[in-house]
Amino acid sequence: HGAACNSNWITQYLDLKAVDYVHFRQTSPDIFTAIIYLKDKFSWGYSVDYAGNSLDITIKHTPAPTLNGMVIGVDAGHGGSATGAVSTAGLREKDFNLAMAFMLKEELEKRGARVVMSRSEDIDVSMQERVDIFKNANVDLVVSVHCNAGGHPLREMGTSTYYRHIEYRPLALTVLKRLLELNVKNFGLIGNFNFALNAPTEFPSVLVEALFMSSLPEEELLASSKFQKDMMIKVVRGLEDYLNDVKKSLK
Repeated sequence: HGAACNSNWITQYLDLKAVDYVHFRQTSPDIFTAIIYLKDKFSWGYSVDYAGNSLDITIKHTPAPTLNGMVIGVDAGHGGSATGAVSTAGLREKDFNLAMAFMLKEELEKRGARVVMSRSEDIDVSMQERVDIFKNANVDLVVSVHCNAGGHPLREMGTSTYYRHIEYRPLALTVLKRLLELNVKNFGLIGNFNFALNAPTEFPSVLVEALFMSSLPEEELLASSKFQKDMMIKVVRGLEDYLNDVKKSLK
């Protein structure tokens, strides 16, 4: 906003790895729009910043589409004074989230990934600190693990995944499809979700809301460490499905 185009050419190189070409237009007198066409189908993130009077847009290259060698951010939701949801039996979401985050870490590391955790103990970590941890580690993608709450306590509510930016919808979709193999109810694939760890454009991200703490039948499932692990294995398989789709799309 507040920008006006005063250029009458765009230099386009033919040997770039990530960017196919760039186009721009003056959308209105004070709005300048830059359109960047990628060579690959899937976006792996970008950042926008200023360098003096110049607007710098940095595009991340597509990594090798395999968990082996990939850097994955794993976020255990809540922690410390932020308890999260509390079940009828007094079980705390923050504890479930941390337990499942460690299970997810273990499964990812078995496949050769390097895992960066936003917290590895029961401590307060602000949302900005979590984002900074993942940005500073230059992660390839992020999975945030939470449990949901709300609805009738006697009703099964289900599992769900969330994304903010439309380019990361396929990631949330593949993870949700795998979670539904556990014969749990489908609470939905939810987009344009206003969650701090879905907001960054620098990396693909998915928020996993395992099941509902407020549902008595789902509380019982969540209290089972075997079921927690089954869910995290499905998350990993969803990530693998996503990476297989990326691999198939590459020219």
